[in-house]
Amino acid sequence: MADTRFVKKFSIRSLLVMLVLFGALGAALTWRVQELYLRNAALTADTLASGAILGHFGYGPFPDRLTAEQQEVVESMLDRDLRGAGVFAVKLWNREGTLIHSSDPSDRVGQSFAEDPEVAHALAGETAAEIIHQAQPENVEQFEYAGSLLEVYAPVEDPDSGAILGIFETYQHFEPIRREIMLSLALLWGFIALGSGTAYLVQLRMVRSMAEELSDTEAQVAEVNSRLESSFSQLEEHSLGTLQALTVAVDAKDSQTASHSLGVSAYVRVVGSQLKLDETELDLLERAALLHDIGKIGVPETILLKPAKLSEDEKSVVANHSSAGAQIVESIPFLKDLVPLIRHHHEHWNGEGYPDGLSADHIPRLARVLAVADAFDAMTSDRPYRSAMRVGNARLELLRGRGAQFDPAVVDAFIEAIDRGTLMVRDSGTPSRTRSSASV
Repeated sequence: MADTRFVKKFSIRSLLVMLVLFGALGAALTWRVQELYLRNAALTADTLASGAILGHFGYGPFPDRLTAEQQEVVESMLDRDLRGAGVFAVKLWNREGTLIHSSDPSDRVGQSFAEDPEVAHALAGETAAEIIHQAQPENVEQFEYAGSLLEVYAPVEDPDSGAILGIFETYQHFEPIRREIMLSLALLWGFIALGSGTAYLVQLRMVRSMAEELSDTEAQVAEVNSRLESSFSQLEEHSLGTLQALTVAVDAKDSQTASHSLGVSAYVRVVGSQLKLDETELDLLERAALLHDIGKIGVPETILLKPAKLSEDEKSVVANHSSAGAQIVESIPFLKDLVPLIRHHHEHWNGEGYPDGLSADHIPRLARVLAVADAFDAMTSDRPYRSAMRVGNARLELLRGRGAQFDPAVVDAFIEAIDRGTLMVRDSGTPSRTRSSASV
């Protein structure tokens, strides 16, 4: 039932996120497509300014007013070359920002518009293109004629010196362009909707599969909780609830964590007894074993469940779990005795471990026991990137690490427990059962 509610909540929330992202992407695409049209219009105006206009007017600065012959040339170019491309009006400005020609005779030819931002940009050598949805002083007549406009101010430059000779301005009807933009966007949105919908359904199916897999681990998590309840029966109820919440949280990230914690807790009690630890130390070890990976709550699932060897950066993220776990446990008063065990269970006898590079007897004794049990269970368990190691091979690995990674005394006790058949060696993915190394 809980899994069904979780999947339902995930479905709704992920759908909302997808819709928000879809809207944001749509807005970005709208802006981008519109920018492309503006850029294309600017390029066309630039080409005309540097070609046709210079060809008719020469390479000198534009005059204060065009002759009748020059006006006829400009209007002829408009009728012959530009109307077919959607341009219905043109203007010319000299380099002082004075309007010297307009296709609309009612425009204020001879008036200066040097303070207009677009005119100023063009006089500075920048082509300015914009969509006009509201009339402005310099385009009142054109706006009344056509409504929304695509307006481009293109500087006319001397090809040799680069000096600004004047400005060539074009006006296009925006409505046909708007229809083209909307058609392009409709096609883009359609493909995005199809892809997003497919991705959402695939993701939803994966979440349902993961929920089912998590349900399969409920028995192991229940056993962890049962042990914790037994171990902390004298503590206040809210303290026990805190501990259980932490354990379940880390188990939920990786379905193998609960099984691993149970295996390690069984090993440390047997090996601790072999080392003549008292009952208080054995209880402390067992609790630390159940919580030694609590710091993995901060490790992304993409790293925990990666089906290949980790990169150096990913190893660094995982390596932080021991110190992170110690910080979590330290904040809970009744768990403070576990802090050194959890923090130092990855220290090496030769000082090459983490997080503090402790060596030999500087490593807390119980952390040394936990380190061997943790390593042995990890080697004999399936991992996303490899299959479980046979017990005999794992035994050899402990011997190879004796005196380098592991405390020699702890390894000797662990090997003796294996050889005597007193250690509960579990098969990966199955309940624990007694096996001697001879049966491997």
